[in-house]
Amino acid sequence: MHLTVVRHAFAGRKGTWDGPDIDRPLDELGERQAAGLVVELGRRRVRRVISSPAARCRQTVAPLAAALELPVELWSDLGPDAFTRWILTACIADHEFDNAVICTHGELLSPLLQRADIAALAQRDGHKRERLLTKGTAWSLAIAAGTVTKLTHVVPRVEE
Repeated sequence: MHLTVVRHAFAGRKGTWDGPDIDRPLDELGERQAAGLVVELGRRRVRRVISSPAARCRQTVAPLAAALELPVELWSDLGPDAFTRWILTACIADHEFDNAVICTHGELLSPLLQRADIAALAQRDGHKRERLLTKGTAWSLAIAAGTVTKLTHVVPRVEE
């Protein structure tokens, strides 16, 4: 099984946005990161694209979904104020998410680093927490029997 988890791309600073945080859009850098993710993830066999309802998440995966001619499924459980921080752990154990791309927030990605399998892989491969949680990057996870067996940090090239 394979699952890709994306942290939304850059969306400016929360404190400088006047509207509701859920409506905060990608900034110019974030748009370039989203385009870079199409290059990095568009060659994969993606069956589903799932996103937090936050504008910045939707906009991060919308170009990928368009390139693959897939809809973007919106899940409120992937939002920054989600009921559970462990929703992604449930996705790792469910074959319905094989070849899915999920876009969410650092608040939901961070708890995954506490999983023994992911923590061991990150340590073994020298992945630093701050780098793994960089906005606009993704984790490509290979999963066997509910255990993450490989973690690849996907950093899109950002064109100027």
